[in-house]
Amino acid sequence: MIREEIIKNVKSFGAEEAQIVKLTENDISKFAQIVESYPDTMLYLKNRALERANPKIWFNQAKSILLAIFPYWDNSKDHKKINDSINDPYSYLVEKGRKPPDFLKNKKFQIARFALCGDYHISIKEALKKALEESAKIMPELKWKIFVDSSPVFEKDLVQKAGLAFQGKNTLAINKNLGSYFFIGGAMLNIDEGIEPLKTESLCKDCTLCIRACPTSALSEYRMNPVRCISYWTTHKTKTPPPYEIMTLCEKRYGCDICQEVCPYNKNRRAKS
Repeated sequence: MIREEIIKNVKSFGAEEAQIVKLTENDISKFAQIVESYPDTMLYLKNRALERANPKIWFNQAKSILLAIFPYWDNSKDHKKINDSINDPYSYLVEKGRKPPDFLKNKKFQIARFALCGDYHISIKEALKKALEESAKIMPELKWKIFVDSSPVFEKDLVQKAGLAFQGKNTLAINKNLGSYFFIGGAMLNIDEGIEPLKTESLCKDCTLCIRACPTSALSEYRMNPVRCISYWTTHKTKTPPPYEIMTLCEKRYGCDICQEVCPYNKNRRAKS
């Protein structure tokens, strides 16, 4: 079947897990309610709501959706050692194409794990393109439109429907075997194949480690307040500085992994053998 062929090819180009799920409309009412209070610098989450709700608006040939997760970290890497080896973290980020805020200039700060990688938008799109081109060799009529987290696609919801992750209380997608240190990519496909959408329950249960560990109280259960979040203030282009009471914490980090570092699902993540 072409479904198995596509999944096999996507894994061969770097995805650790992948699935194809049948296309359905998405109920984004809860998501829309949450992001309504987000600052204007996060308009990309508020805009193009109709496309998020109905993928066919974004790709009118869509009949199914490919979802894939690409790990970017495991516990064989020493986060502190890598950061300690970077003499000028601000210049390091600029050289990688990122735009750290001016208040981080001339400071020694810690770079979050995801930002130690290159531009994942480019690398994931390229991996998916190669995998789908390979698949098209046995199904020339295969058409697709690739997405990452910058596209008007509700990828966190879709990856749950595909059974690849559940939503953590820190709002991140978590895979029970891989943790949460991964990027999500995928493609709308014109093939009428895929599993029925799954209803994936959170496995956080009574755990509140991430909520209690957040130094700025940005988290509540399955909610994140961006204006209290270190990652928001350091990775989004804003015209205003962080609130006074969290500025000192923001000056010590680009991005933030604290809620992921304490997560039990990230404790035993090892490199793929």
